[in-house]
Amino acid sequence: MTSIIRVDSIKTAANGTATAASLGIGGTGKIGQIVQTTKTDLFSTTSTSFVDVTGVTASITPTATSSKIYVILNGHANSSQASTQIYRLKLLRNSTSIGIPSGQVFESYGVSNAPQTFSTFLLDEPSSTNSVTYKLQCLVSGDTCYIGSFGPAVEAPTTLTLMEVLA
Repeated sequence: MTSIIRVDSIKTAANGTATAASLGIGGTGKIGQIVQTTKTDLFSTTSTSFVDVTGVTASITPTATSSKIYVILNGHANSSQASTQIYRLKLLRNSTSIGIPSGQVFESYGVSNAPQTFSTFLLDEPSSTNSVTYKLQCLVSGDTCYIGSFGPAVEAPTTLTLMEVLA
């Protein structure tokens, strides 16, 4: 049996406009907002210093300094050399490295086009009501590192999701 209640409006006892909080719907531990970006094209770099991975940047403005941001990053990385390659990934909040403190290290031993999946799940505390930007950076020890590559000529999406957790 299914029940449905339909109303045109809800008023408080004092005849004011009802809010989620006054109805007991909002509050601590609830998701306040979600921001997501998905990169569907291929990024490549030969840089031996960390560089921004274009298209894997998202900004969110917390509604309170007590809010936390749940960060989810998923994607694929690949190198082009059949010799040992090391490439590193780093997640930043504004200019501060978070989640992968010294840079996630991936190594490719004697295999080119051997993609590896990377994922990061992090509950961050920016303690701010200003816009906060999260982004992915990459460097490679030699030749080329690809982000969004899942084997030769096959691109795979990289997704960065930000969720405000209300406190």
